[in-house]
Amino acid sequence: MTEIGASWITQIDNKIFNIPPFKPQHPLNDEALWHSTNRNEENVLSMNPLNADIFCQKVEHICDELGYKKRIRKDNKDYLKTLVKVEN
Repeated sequence: MTEIGASWITQIDNKIFNIPPFKPQHPLNDEALWHSTNRNEENVLSMNPLNADIFCQKVEHICDELGYKKRIRKDNKDYLKTLVKVEN
């Protein structure tokens, strides 16, 4: 939350990656489509296919902003599935 506040104060472009039960609120752009990852009792992370797509989109945007070469969305999603359970 501290880093989100710092980017808001400095007016730097930010992307929200969220783990419930936290929910971004105003003055952050709480109307934007933001990513959410679930965490179960064993601390295993999971997300649905839409959130996997949003996650990859944000990573690709960060690559563009930093001038890094990015991979195609399918490759990013396939790799993400090796790290996090993507539930249907």
